[in-house]
Order: sequence, then structure tokens, then C-alpha cells
Amino acid sequence: MGVLISYEKLSSLRDTVKSPFYFTTGVYDLLHDGHIAHLNYCRHISLQQEERGLVIVAICDDATVRVKKGCIEGIQRPFLPQEIRAETVADLPTVDYVVINRPNGQEAPYYRLISMLRPDYWIMPRDGISKEKQKICSELGVIPIEVGRVPPPYKSGISTTQKLQVL
Repeated sequence: MGVLISYEKLSSLRDTVKSPFYFTTGVYDLLHDGHIAHLNYCRHISLQQEERGLVIVAICDDATVRVKKGCIEGIQRPFLPQEIRAETVADLPTVDYVVINRPNGQEAPYYRLISMLRPDYWIMPRDGISKEKQKICSELGVIPIEVGRVPPPYKSGISTTQKLQVL
């Protein structure tokens, strides 16, 4: 089970823990099979090294989700508040640490977080690798790991957005 960690403790985590950091991000609103599969894959990747790595997940804060996801069929996103989403992800056995990403209106919302955490790897879906994220990886020496969406896209109705549309 993972531990919720504050922004203030991110830098000290890197200074005290020498294991490789495997970082991923997401909204994790209404946790579903795709989320679980992605986090299982992150753990799998972290175990492929000589030294077991740590899986660290950044949950998008509520303000960011409202901008990114908006309103679906009259339901304002996020459906669950950031603290509950963070605690739920932290309860998973594949996750070591969870932080709520609070970009404070910065143009590059991940830059501050990545520069404080200094992960070795950033695991993200191929369709989630933006130019901004590529630039951050390049500037800060983070190795991006591209993964396909899991489970496969033929499983319909699996995303949180699709589930909320049914509600």
C-alpha cells in the first residue's frame, strides 16, 4: 500500500531513497480496470530492474480536472474529490507513493512536480505524450516510457468518461 506524500516532502524523498523512481500521472476518477492495469504495468516495469523501483503516482488536482474534463451530461468532473482519489490509489498494492499535483496555474503543470521529485522514468500512454512532457523529460533527464492503453481498447465502456455518460 502506498503513502500520500506532500509537495514539501518530494525533494527529501529523492534525497533519502536511492531506488529508481517510476512516475505516472492521471485523474483516477472512478477507478476502473484500465487504471488498475496501467498501475500493475508500472509495478511490472519497476520490478524488471536489478533494484526494485518505486511507483509514484501524481493525481491531477480538482481544478485541473475541471479544466481538462469539464462537464459530462450535467455531471461536473471530477466526480470524486482529489483527496479521495489520492487515498484510493494509495490503497493499491502496486503503488508506493501518491502526490496530488497542484500546478498553481503554471503553464507547464508537470515541470514543478518533476523537478522536485526527479524521477528516473515517466510512464505514460502513447496518446498522452505531449510536446510539453517530451520537453520536460529532455530538460530534466527523465526517461519517458511509452505504453499502450491497457486494457485493450476493444473493451468498451471502460473509461470514467464513458461510465459517467451511462449514469
